[in-house]
Amino acid sequence: MKILQKRVSGESKLSICGVSLSVYSDIQGMRVSTTSPATSFLAFQGIITCRSWRILRCIGVILDVSAQLTAKATILKKLKRYGISGILSYGLLNTAYYLTTFLLVWFYVAPSPAKMGYFAAVERFLKVMAMVWAGSQVTKLVRAGGALALAPFVDRGLSWFTVKFKFESEGKAFMALVGVCFGLAFILFLVVTLLWA
Repeated sequence: MKILQKRVSGESKLSICGVSLSVYSDIQGMRVSTTSPATSFLAFQGIITCRSWRILRCIGVILDVSAQLTAKATILKKLKRYGISGILSYGLLNTAYYLTTFLLVWFYVAPSPAKMGYFAAVERFLKVMAMVWAGSQVTKLVRAGGALALAPFVDRGLSWFTVKFKFESEGKAFMALVGVCFGLAFILFLVVTLLWA
C-alpha cells in the first residue's frame, strides 16, 4: 500500500452568474491510498474558510431554485391541458391566498391601531402587500400544485356556472368569475384600508 502526503494551499476562482468569486482554502493531508488497481479513493482533510462556505450555500440555493422552477414549469404545463379551467383554478387559489394572507398579516402578524390617517393607512397597505407578495413567491409551487389538483372540479363547476346563469360560452363565464375575484379583492383591500385611515 502506497501513501502520498502533500500540502496544498492557494486561491481559486468560481464564477456564478458572471460574477467572479475568490475561494481560499487550506487543504492539509491530501492522501492517495491504493490497495489494488480496481479500488482507489482520494480523501481530503482541510479547513474551508467562511467565504467558501458562503459560496457553497449560494450554489445550493441556486440548485434548489432551479429544481423548483423545473417543477413549477411541469405543473403549469399540465394545467394548460385544462385550458381556461386550469387558469381559473390557479386564479381562484391566488385570490383565496391574497385575501386570507392580507387579513392575517393586517390583523395578527403586524397589527396597528386604527385612525392613523389616510397617508399612513396607504403606506401600511403597501407594506402589508409587499409582505403578502413575498409570501406568494415562496408558496407559488404549492399553489400551482393545488390548482392542478382542483382543475377537474373547477372544470365541472365552470360548466355548471355557464349553464346555470345562461352564459353564451364558458369563455364569458370565465371572464365574469375573474371580474368577481378582482372586484372582491379590491373591495376588501379598500374597506380595510379606509377603516384604519
